[in-house]
Amino acid sequence: MLNPCVFPFLKSLKSNNNRDWFKENKPLHDASKKYDQEFPTKYFNDFLKYISIDESEFWSIIDKFRPNHLWSKTNGKWVLNHTVQD
Repeated sequence: MLNPCVFPFLKSLKSNNNRDWFKENKPLHDASKKYDQEFPTKYFNDFLKYISIDESEFWSIIDKFRPNHLWSKTNGKWVLNHTVQD
């Protein structure tokens, strides 16, 4: 159960003001630009071994759960419709 003190904070997260706050905080904004859509290639093969599937099976599962309102396929590659910076 969540502490009731958290509710005002969670409610404030839904506000558009937070998006403005984020854009005004340059270090966070720059970090999101740098790491947004970064793929963890360093540990990808270890992860595949851990869950006992191959890469093609992994991507077919992932693609099933991509919401169309967030992602679109362009030139055979998935891209976000909107990034954090939008």
